[in-house]
Formats: sequence, C-alpha cells, structure tokens
Amino acid sequence: GYYWRGEINSKYESGSTIKGYAAPYFEKYIELTSADATKAAFKPRLVKAYLYLAYYKSSIKENDKSKEYLAKVLELEPENEVAKALKTQLK
Repeated sequence: GYYWRGEINSKYESGSTIKGYAAPYFEKYIELTSADATKAAFKPRLVKAYLYLAYYKSSIKENDKSKEYLAKVLELEPENEVAKALKTQLK
C-alpha cells in the first residue's frame, strides 16, 4: 500500500516541481522492503522510490541525502541512465 500511495501522491506534482507529497510513503516502502531488495518483485519499485527521493532531496538542496539514494539506485541498476545523469549534476 505504501508504494501505491507514494505513486499516486507523486502524480499531484507537476513537471520538475517536486514538493515531497510522496516522500513519506516511499520512505516507508523502502523501510519495509529494502531488506529484500534483490527480490525481483521489489526491485523496480525500489528503484522508482529511490529516484523520486533523490530528486526530491536535490530539489530541497539536501544533496548528500540525494547522493545516498542515487547510490542505492545504482546498486540495484548499475546502468540506470537517469541516476547517472542526476549524480553528475550533483557533483
């Protein structure tokens, strides 16, 4: 349920303006599933949750936290181009 609440709340944010509506739900989803991150069922949703949080944290100038989330994405998907691009912007 937490993932889907995060997904729905993220739809209320327009374009590049991220206000964090989905953040608490994605954070809870990560808390509940990250121990099983290698399970195929969780991986795509974890990547999406981590990416959302990385963008959100960068938008509020919490770049260190954003980099932590990007590292998690790249741990799950080493070739994720979106994560690589944002990581380059944060340097």
